[in-house]
Amino acid sequence: MGGGQGGSLLSSIAVCSFHSVSPGLLCALLTVCSFLHNALHIQKQQHVGDVLFQMAEVHRQIQVQLEEMLKCFHNELLSELEKKVELDARYLTAALKKYQMEHKSKGESLEKCQGELKKLRRKSQGSKNPSKYGEKELQVSPHTAAAATATSASCGS
Repeated sequence: MGGGQGGSLLSSIAVCSFHSVSPGLLCALLTVCSFLHNALHIQKQQHVGDVLFQMAEVHRQIQVQLEEMLKCFHNELLSELEKKVELDARYLTAALKKYQMEHKSKGESLEKCQGELKKLRRKSQGSKNPSKYGEKELQVSPHTAAAATATSASCGS
């Protein structure tokens, strides 16, 4: 490995290995590679401590960039998802209340019709003239059947 090949080899390894990494992080990693390359070719009078200090500074910069990316991720994605979940919960609660009110109303209507039908049947059984109530029973029966069908359909039966 010659002196000029070391830097390009490190850069190409970094680019190939971190192809799917974000551009900011890739830039920081390439900077670290550059410092490492310089560390390989430092002159004898330069101390290893200076190189370590430079590496620590690059590490700190990477950490700051990572924190900024996490803040952006939270603000752009997570907070929006939280808002949508809250809206969905409100919608579902309102839809449930509406369904329960409709179901209750249909149930009450069914009970009323069934009560009227029972009254008419009792009157027709105890009456001397049962055909008198037969017509009324026929009028109430379709309403009771329709209400029962609507109630059973809304219950999923």
